Amino acid sequence: MTHNNTSRIGADFSDVFDLNIIIALINSNDEIGAVLRIHFMLESLIELWCNKITKNEDFFNFRPRPNFSLKLEIAKKLELNAEMARFIKTFNTIRNDMAHQKENIISTKVIDSLRHALDSMPSYGEELIPKIGDSDWAIQIDQRRYTWNSPDMSNIDRLMFLYFTFSMKAIDIFKKELTERDIPIEYRA
Repeated sequence: MTHNNTSRIGADFSDVFDLNIIIALINSNDEIGAVLRIHFMLESLIELWCNKITKNEDFFNFRPRPNFSLKLEIAKKLELNAEMARFIKTFNTIRNDMAHQKENIISTKVIDSLRHALDSMPSYGEELIPKIGDSDWAIQIDQRRYTWNSPDMSNIDRLMFLYFTFSMKAIDIFKKELTERDIPIEYRA
């Protein structure tokens, strides 16, 4: 994904992949900033699932406004893919832990827990999305090409790599599972 010759995901996914947030994520200089931006987009994805399943354009528009954890629990009750929910829950735990740390640094163990949660998610579509550590799996961010084992990968780069890979799997899962339920979903790249 680049923002010089911008690639944007739209239609039903436009709030989930808000271009301004993605650009801010790409330009993040601190881990907490990257985590918060990804967390915001994950919350939009949960909301999209609940809106689509319930056929309600703003399912969570009530007071008191439910928090992230409650939204995720509702999405799970509405049959959000279990592996996707596990990744989102793991990410939410990381976000909550970081909110209570002074250092705001993510450990390798925590990054690995996200990687394992992501690798357990199914991949659908014409081209299966490889596991994160596969040597031929790379993501282009700005002018930089990354593989998971690139020696110069920072935690922020790894978070982006995880998020962009998660996004591709999430789109495939949404398209497959909503289509199977005869619920229209529009995706535009």
